[in-house]
Parts: sequence; structure tokens; C-alpha cells
Amino acid sequence: MLIAADLASMAALSMAGFALGQLISWRLAAPSLAVLVYAILGSTAFYGDGFFSQLSPTVSHYGLWDRPVWWYGPVFFVWMAGIACTILLLAGRRRALALAPLAAAAGAAVLLVNSGDDVWRLNPETSALVCANGKPKVCVTELHSEQLLGVEAAIEQTYAKLEGIPDLPEQWSENPTYKFGDVIAPEKRVLNLGFGEASVNPTMGREVTEPGRYLQEIAQELAYGNCQGGKWTYPPQSSAVVEWLAGSPDTSVTYYGARPKGIDLTVAWLEGASESERNAWLNQYFDAVEKCDAKQVPPS
Repeated sequence: MLIAADLASMAALSMAGFALGQLISWRLAAPSLAVLVYAILGSTAFYGDGFFSQLSPTVSHYGLWDRPVWWYGPVFFVWMAGIACTILLLAGRRRALALAPLAAAAGAAVLLVNSGDDVWRLNPETSALVCANGKPKVCVTELHSEQLLGVEAAIEQTYAKLEGIPDLPEQWSENPTYKFGDVIAPEKRVLNLGFGEASVNPTMGREVTEPGRYLQEIAQELAYGNCQGGKWTYPPQSSAVVEWLAGSPDTSVTYYGARPKGIDLTVAWLEGASESERNAWLNQYFDAVEKCDAKQVPPS
């Protein structure tokens, strides 16, 4: 039904152009209207977050696991088709007949505006969890089920480097309802497979473009914990831990200038230290992360 609503949107715009052509004989009327409509619809697609955006056919909604309620498509169709019929009847000088589609469009518009983002609901078919049988427990949503083995392998590879480190997360899972800032239990970690270079694009055949990105995601989650978002000052040791665990430079930090020397020194130390020395250092580091206190990060 959403496709029908889109077709009705195109019809409404076409009728608007037709009516304008009936009223104005200026040759540039049509291209001028096209530019104006393009600007308006473009602004609602990328910056819309208010009254008009709820009525725009180009309004964007980002929700990997969301789908509209059943009535959204039909109501949006009535809204757009009502406008198209109203304009067409007015252009044909049948004003009395235009009242019916105008009233229908107005009613649909009121419903759309009052509903807001509530028209989007979690889709149980794509948000259901699929879990592996190993330890730690790894779960992804049905939408990203083809990434499960890759994620599990990355976690196993990372944990192999951290053998002997206590209190590592026992569960890694996607959480469709998670919002930034939500409190997560220390033994759990939220997987973020919908962003970055490891994301799945359903329109591209669900191909994973860079499987090595999993290692980065896992390493960053361990190295920064829940301290991102202004609670962490990003000492060089943090990027060094990410690089040592992932086997590639930390992609979450951008350096405006030379790369801090402390990163290379810490990576070299982690690679050359004995297991007992390295584990003692990492235990102290992860304790600082748990407290979100960068001042307690041990020197390398």
C-alpha cells in the first residue's frame, strides 16, 4: 500500500503542475514549481522533524527493525489522493464536488500529524534474535542473521587474546530497543551491526563489505565500555588496546595532526610483555574503564 501512496503523491504533484499551468501562462511556471517542490521535499527528507514532515511523501525514518502500522499506507494514500482529486476538480471548475476529497485529505492529514512517529512499530520478523551455541553467548537479529558466524568468530578471536582476564562480558547481543545512554549490565554488551562498514544493506544482497570490522567493533566496545559520549578522554592507551585486540588502528578516533606516540609504545609493550605482565596491566586498564576514570589508566 505504500507504493500506492507514492503513486498518489506523484499524481498530486502532477495535478498541482497541471492546475498551475491552467492559471499561469508563464513558460517558466512548470520548472519554477519543480524547483520549489524539490527544495521543500528535499528539506523534509533530510531535516524534517515537525508538522509538515509528517505529511511529506519524502519524510525519512531510520529504523532497521521498524515497519509502519497497517493503516499508515491507506491513510497516506487518502491524504495524497485527496489532494490530487481536489486540485483536479477545482481546475475543472467543479468546486462542489471538490469538497469530498478535500475533507478526506484533511481528515487523513489530522490523523498523520497526531500520530507522529507512533506509526512505526518494531517488526517481530526482523527483530527476533538468533543465537549461537558457544560461550560467550552471541545473538543477532534475524535481519543480520547472516553475520552471526562472523561476529562469533571475531569475539572468539578477541577473547583468545584476553585469556586469563576475569569478568569479560558473558553475552553479546543486538538490541533493537536500545537507545544511546541506556544502562547495560556489566556482563552484557550491545552489538551495533547496523552502522559502519560491517552493516548489512538489504538492497545489496546482504553482503558484508568488511568482515574485519567486527574485530574493531568488539575491541572498541571492550576498550571504551560505557564511557563514550563525553565520559572518556581517550588516552593513547585506549586506542592502543583497540589496535592490539583488533590487529588494526582504532577507527573510532580521528587525529588532527600526528598520531600520538603513546599508541605505538603501548601496542609494542602489549605485544612484547609476558602474559602475566600484560594481564595485570589489562586488569588495571579495564578497572579504569569500568569506573570511567581515564586518570586510573596505567602507563605502558
